[in-house]
Amino acid sequence: MKGDILSATDSAAFGAKSACVEAVPHFPAPLSVEIAKKLSKIHNCKIFDLESAGSAFAAAIGSSAAGMRTFVPCSSPVSYEVLAA
Repeated sequence: MKGDILSATDSAAFGAKSACVEAVPHFPAPLSVEIAKKLSKIHNCKIFDLESAGSAFAAAIGSSAAGMRTFVPCSSPVSYEVLAA
């Protein structure tokens, strides 16, 4: 059986699609933008373009508190601090 190897951005986008995310706040970091573009092509969800990592995580906390399944395409140390909170 032969399989294809996915890139990191494809894997993250397909993972978010599999999780049925409803909101994707992201900021203009290279990896974040690519994941949001891929996800917008394969899944119907609300994608928010924000100006910084802090505002993306604030939007994630707000949308999660409103009951939406939220995905933030980020790999920064700030993400750990927000999850701990």
